Formats: sequence, structure tokens, C-alpha cells
Amino acid sequence: MPHRALVPLTLAVLTALVFARCGAGISNVLPDRQFLIVLHTSAQEMVAWEIHRDGHLNRTGELPLAQVSPRLGGHPSGPWVYSVFTDASFQAAEVDYGSGALKSLGTCAAPSGFAAASDLKIRSAGDLAVLGGQTGGGFVAFGIEDINPKTGGCGSRSAATSDGATVGPIRSVAPKPSGDVFFASDTNSTVFKVAYLTSGLYGFTSLSPQSATATLLVHLAMDPLGLWAVLANEGNTSADIFTLSPGFSHVSMGQDLGDLSSRAEFNPSGTFIAIIAEGTPNTVRILPFDEGTGSMGSSIQTVSGFGGSVDAIAYSRDGKYAYVTDTGNHRIRGFSVGSTGEWTELSSSPFDTLPYTLPEDLTVITVPATNP
Repeated sequence: MPHRALVPLTLAVLTALVFARCGAGISNVLPDRQFLIVLHTSAQEMVAWEIHRDGHLNRTGELPLAQVSPRLGGHPSGPWVYSVFTDASFQAAEVDYGSGALKSLGTCAAPSGFAAASDLKIRSAGDLAVLGGQTGGGFVAFGIEDINPKTGGCGSRSAATSDGATVGPIRSVAPKPSGDVFFASDTNSTVFKVAYLTSGLYGFTSLSPQSATATLLVHLAMDPLGLWAVLANEGNTSADIFTLSPGFSHVSMGQDLGDLSSRAEFNPSGTFIAIIAEGTPNTVRILPFDEGTGSMGSSIQTVSGFGGSVDAIAYSRDGKYAYVTDTGNHRIRGFSVGSTGEWTELSSSPFDTLPYTLPEDLTVITVPATNP
């Protein structure tokens, strides 16, 4: 009898131990962490804020920059972020998974022929930094540079080209997931498509310009699938729409915003566009977007209450939250995003950026428990 009673007890204990072991294994799976990276151009500082599950931001680290930087570019899958300098070199940095601290990975040299840069984006494959700017003679310049896929630092190759005639800087760049890259030149009403050589040689080929219907082209936003681009501009109250695949052509003007526009961002699913409208003060307009036809619907919301200029917008990677630089107030404002695209300000918003003033650019990165 004692022996028979001991058997089920032992099995029960073993079963409990197995489940306890499995449960511990499941609970120890570390989740990815999301960070909002904020650029303070005048202060030459990059600041990391963790995005919590409820959208709340918590400041975790700062990194001084060696030069003035106009733009940030976030890596699509790794814990890395890049700030382009006006001399077309750019600094690579890493966010630590445990502490959220920012660490410099060094400065990547400018591609040969570049004199100044105004924008930088990282291709969705995470292997290429794309730069837009100008040559020493003032001509439009396009540049690319390798990104090390294991460390996030500088690669070993870079290349640059120019249209050789059109005077005026590139203000915005937009690389497709693979292949072509697109550049908007603000002084000559032109969007350029430049084919990237993906095999054999390293560099560019076949420059194709496409005229826009407005001047002062300041920001080019590409939908997540790389099929469409929306162009924010300071020369017209509507936003140009371009088809990128198949072919490359100007399609139409979007909805009339009633104000000039300075920045546009798609949400991660490509179903809505947030556009900064340059009224007094600035507002953010939310518009639906149809990826099947490339058309924008009428504005469904105007987000207001900013203290002057608004310079940047960034969605969280899951699209649940959106963040805006309230530059004149030295704050970041955070919003939850509903299923219909409308924004509702978070109860913990706004987030004070002081002692660093004038937040001017934003990007969101995901920091995995293990690097890609």
C-alpha cells in the first residue's frame, strides 16, 4: 500500500516539475523593445525614449553628435540609428537592449563627390544607407553606402552620382525595398528615380526625372509596399502622388489641404497618411489612402494645439501609436491610433524634452533581445 501510494505522488511531482520548467521557459522569452529616437539639431544631441505598451515614453539615453545633423534614419530590424551630417558623413549608434542607453558605433565617411547632405534613409533590407544632397558645384547628388548587417556599423563600399546639370539640393530620399531609389529636389520641381545596381557592380544607373506640379519639394513618403509615393511640398496646398511600380510617373494631386505641407508619413499598413500642414500654428491632417488606386481621401481629422512649428511624425512599428515633435514647446506629443485612423492624445502626453530644446526629427527602431 505505501508503495502504490508513492507512485501517483511521484508522477504528480514530476508533472508539476515539468510544467514549472516549461512555464519558466516561456516567461523567460524576452520581447522586443521599441524606442523613439529624437534628434535635437541645434543641441547636436540624439535622445532615446522607450515606447511602453500603453504608448508612454520613458527617456533612456542621450548621445552627443560630432556635427549638426538635419535628419535621422532608423534601421528596419536592428537596434541601430543613423544621423546624417551636413558634410554627408553620418554617425551610427546602437541602443542597448537592457538599459536603453545610446552608444556610438563611429562615423561613416561621405561618399566621394558629396559636399553636403540633407536626408538619409536605410533600405528595408537593412543593408544600405541612401543619402541625398548636393555636390561641391551645387548639383543634385545621390549617394549610397553599405551597412554591416551584423554590427550596424559602416560597410566597406560607397558610391555617388549626380545628374551633372540640375542645380539644387536633394531634400528627401525614399528607397524601395530593393532596387530603385527616389529623390525629391526642392528647387526644380523634380523627383528622380535612380536605378541601383544590385548585382555585379556597385553603384547607380539610368537616371529618370519626373516633374511634379509644385515647387519646394521637401519630403517624399513611400508606402510600405513601395508602390506609391506622396510628396509634401511648400509650393502648393495639395500633395503630389506618384506611382512607383510598375513604371514611374506623376499620377495626380492629392486632396487640397488648404495649407502648404512640409512632411508626410504613412502608417505601417499603408492605409493612412499623416501630413504636417503649415498653418499658424501647424496642424497634422490624417487622410485615408487606397493602396489599390493610389488615391487619398478627404481629411478625417485635424490634430491641433501645437506651439508653433511641427517638424516630424513617427508611427510605432505596430501602428498603435503616433508621435509628433511639438518643436516650439520643446515637447513630444504622443497619440493612440484608432482602427479608423484617428488620433487620441495619450493621458501621459506631452513629454518634455528639456534640457534639450527644439526636437526636429523622429524615427522608431525595434531593439530585439538578440541582434539580427
